Amino acid sequence: MKLTMGKTVKMEHLFCDLPRIVREQQLIRPMHTQSGPQDCWRALPYQTKLGSGNMLVAAENALPGPVTLSVNLTGWHRVYIGMLDLRGENYTYLKLTGDTCYTGFRHARGGNPRQWAVEEYAEEVYFTSADLSGKDFVLAKPDSRFDNISGLAWIRCERMTDDEVAAHLALEAEKKPCVQMHIDGDLYAEDSFPTEQDYLIRLEKLRNTNTDFCSLEYSFDYDAADLTPEQPLHRGDLRWSAGQLHLVQNKDAVYRRYLQYAHENGITLYAANRMSVAGFSVPYMRWGWKTQFPQQHPEYRCVARDGSVSQVCSYAYPQVQEYVLQHMKQAVAYGFDGVSLIFHRGVHIGFEQPVLQRFGESYPGVNPLLLPVTDERLHGVWCEVMTDFMCRLRDVLGNRIKVNVITDYGLESAKNFGLDIRSWAAMGLVDSVSQGDIETVEDLTDCMSEEDPGLIDLQKYALRIQEAPVIRRFPGTDLKKVLAYIPEYLQLEKQYGVKVYHVLPWTNIFSQQEYLAYVQALQKAGAKRFLAWNSYSSEWNLPEWYHITHLGSREDSSLKLRRFVRLLTLDGCDISHYQNNWRG
Repeated sequence: MKLTMGKTVKMEHLFCDLPRIVREQQLIRPMHTQSGPQDCWRALPYQTKLGSGNMLVAAENALPGPVTLSVNLTGWHRVYIGMLDLRGENYTYLKLTGDTCYTGFRHARGGNPRQWAVEEYAEEVYFTSADLSGKDFVLAKPDSRFDNISGLAWIRCERMTDDEVAAHLALEAEKKPCVQMHIDGDLYAEDSFPTEQDYLIRLEKLRNTNTDFCSLEYSFDYDAADLTPEQPLHRGDLRWSAGQLHLVQNKDAVYRRYLQYAHENGITLYAANRMSVAGFSVPYMRWGWKTQFPQQHPEYRCVARDGSVSQVCSYAYPQVQEYVLQHMKQAVAYGFDGVSLIFHRGVHIGFEQPVLQRFGESYPGVNPLLLPVTDERLHGVWCEVMTDFMCRLRDVLGNRIKVNVITDYGLESAKNFGLDIRSWAAMGLVDSVSQGDIETVEDLTDCMSEEDPGLIDLQKYALRIQEAPVIRRFPGTDLKKVLAYIPEYLQLEKQYGVKVYHVLPWTNIFSQQEYLAYVQALQKAGAKRFLAWNSYSSEWNLPEWYHITHLGSREDSSLKLRRFVRLLTLDGCDISHYQNNWRG
């Protein structure tokens, strides 16, 4: 299927008039046509100062097939794409013919920062620079995002001079590996990924970038075959559940294909997982899972200071450590280059009998239940247990497999929950340390003893925990905290030779200007390597992704990464004089 877009008279290479009719299947129909199939692209007419045309829109719960857009251009061009915020979550695929995978794009959250009626402005973002000779564009709606909106308003191509092509290629060749990418919940939590292309799209975007290595989460998952999602609530979850079950049955093939593709394209891939061995199963909770090991071994679960038992297993038990180590051995056997241990999302040890016994031997006569986690005597014992595990891990993996750990904002606060990162580095147990953007604290408000303010009153504690959680996590990106802890990470690198990575902003929440200011503040503080948590989400925000993949090297100042263009008419309505949301 070939679709040819018309040219406007104002700009030589602006293609706005996307087609309205496609062969006998009629995959593209006028916006308000009610007859015919629902799974089709709709033509939404609009006008801007750049020209007029028909935006192609795939509505929520519609899944049309891909369409090919022929531009008939030769030579190198900068390519920009136009899109319109239709007040829904937008996910759209676009690629050049011959590309292995699509590029996904969407609006940055918040839309146009100057306009709260977002549909009054179209957004144009930089897509790629490429030789378009013999190339067409292919537009698609992601199958795994069928309940969202997809849309493309225009493709604008600027011809590049020979000097500009040479400068672009020189900049691309300057890439320096300095970013740890992270793919979150890729196989079992995020999407259905029904095809091989959907599997590989997230790795494809790492080719020829400044990626140092990529952490693929859930690749030494715990009892994957026994993971069962709770009752889905809507059609989207049904599709997601079906995809998850497909992946469970084929995970060996998926991992091996991932690794084959990564290594063919020079991408270093680490197996990653959240180190908390948990089995939460809450009815109607999408992220609630039943995991075999915690269900079958309640005797290994973590115990809180009030004696209550959680659904998380404790590393104080050698059996839990062995369980984790066996899964990690299975993962690296696929051919992963390293492991990334995600420690900043969960609790790993508590007041189990082995902990109480070990504490009593070191501090006879002291009750550990009364000590806050900040007390060195308590968290010191926890650190000993977790360091024992890390020693076993290094023995199991050997020195060839690299070990990365992701921890709290700060190294000292991580010790409060058993993570003695400095000792691990000094002992050669880790090769790199990444600063996460979650801080775990013990909130003991109204829990302390009146007789001895340094100790906990367990009766007050029992009352407090009925009102609010005591062990609390504070997620998000707090620039002040990140900056405050950078010096101790840099000292860790200098003293022990481990690589350190400083966390970038949580994806798709900052404006382009805010993002740049954040990164510049990190660099000014001495940061040279960075962790892009949930990097797969950044890929959809093209300006943000461009900045991430050019960290450590120069950017092309001639590119206009994002701009907003006012809509003059939309769907036949003239909105050029008044704000349409005020009804004139």
